[in-house]
Amino acid sequence: NNDTSLTCTCRKPLVMSSASGVSGGKAVIAQNFPASWVAAAALEVLPQKVQSLLQRLGPLEGPPVISQGLNGFQALARFQNASDARAAVQT
Repeated sequence: NNDTSLTCTCRKPLVMSSASGVSGGKAVIAQNFPASWVAAAALEVLPQKVQSLLQRLGPLEGPPVISQGLNGFQALARFQNASDARAAVQT
């Protein structure tokens, strides 16, 4: 499934927040992914899905870094400029 829209059929919407103190305001954290994105078989392509989604708002410095936190999987992405990061958080 190549769906990279911000809306999903999950209980909560995809959440973007600024990563304070990281990359001079150019980094965002995406979390609360649809279950289909974080299923074991799909985790391999999660960085590409997140990158494809975020690059619609502006160029990234590199692929997002995926980690598992207390609230599930999250992706740390760094935009090339802070205004694109702010736009991502406001989306």
